[in-house]
Amino acid sequence: EIIEFAMTNYGLDETQARILLFNQDFNSFFEKCVNKCEQNLLNSWFFNELLQYCDNSINKNIIADDFVQLIEMINNQKISAPNAKQIIKDAFSKNMTISEILQKNDCAQINDRDAIEKLVLQVLEENSKQVVSYKNGETKLYGFLFGQIIKKSNKKANVQITKEILQEYLDK
Repeated sequence: EIIEFAMTNYGLDETQARILLFNQDFNSFFEKCVNKCEQNLLNSWFFNELLQYCDNSINKNIIADDFVQLIEMINNQKISAPNAKQIIKDAFSKNMTISEILQKNDCAQINDRDAIEKLVLQVLEENSKQVVSYKNGETKLYGFLFGQIIKKSNKKANVQITKEILQEYLDK
């Protein structure tokens, strides 16, 4: 009955609902986040990202309101998903809260098309051999080129905009 409630009201699958049912610490943390941010993002980031660093309890440095703030930043495209993943990892490894990491680091996502276009052009110029190979059918190099752009942006470039601009230039 409780599992069905969680599945219906929170959009969880049965495994996720059971995790909450059988771990009071996880359940308590999750309940503090519910209705404060977009539910599907909460589910994804809680179960796929946050819990991978947890044994049977949430690290005391991970505060529910900070986690909600991080999810809202992702949802509002103020921070990139790769950066958010790094922040969660750092919260565990560096014994800091998410808000402390956000304050310490400039984590703002780059959404400016012109700025991203400059990064794309730099990477394409620096990797001209790979561009030629890509255009000759080695399409797996798209991932390499995309990764180089994200790396050059310090994981800050908006992923969707980057993909669009990269594809535009590779199709020329």
